[in-house]
Amino acid sequence: MLKALKRWEQAGLEAEVGRHTVLQVQDEQVLALLMNDPSARRYLGEKLGPKSIVVDPAKWKKLREAALRLGLLIGDQYIDSGL
Repeated sequence: MLKALKRWEQAGLEAEVGRHTVLQVQDEQVLALLMNDPSARRYLGEKLGPKSIVVDPAKWKKLREAALRLGLLIGDQYIDSGL
């Protein structure tokens, strides 16, 4: 514990747990298409890997609309499953 406090004193908080809405695609090209389109890109957050990216929940519907204009259908596990 003392080591952690000393490290915190020097570096501050170095990690954080949070809740995020994550968009996962089946093909990396789909994520590239979204990231390269200005109307979709503005709704995307931090890229987590080649097939996943953080999406602001408040902007989710706008991203879905932008994706639809690109010819992409994006499912929502909560809406589609009735949760």
